[in-house]
Amino acid sequence: MPHSLFLIVGDSLETAIAYNRFMPPESVRLMLVDTFKDEVEESIRLASAQETGLEAVRLDTPSERGGSDTRTGQRAAGQTGSGRA
Repeated sequence: MPHSLFLIVGDSLETAIAYNRFMPPESVRLMLVDTFKDEVEESIRLASAQETGLEAVRLDTPSERGGSDTRTGQRAAGQTGSGRA
């Protein structure tokens, strides 16, 4: 899903809820989480809302902010308690 969808809706959580509501059940619930806030903060916010049906997040940090690497995933997994990065 493109960044533009998040920009049109204006909020990552509302985008995830709408995606879950309108997409077919067989569509993977994978959300991009770098459009508005810190990836870890957004991951936790979306994962905490059951109405998103969230299965995974895509960490896509721009290079000017250090890029995505395993540390970002580990930080997100550690803060959510999932243990999965």
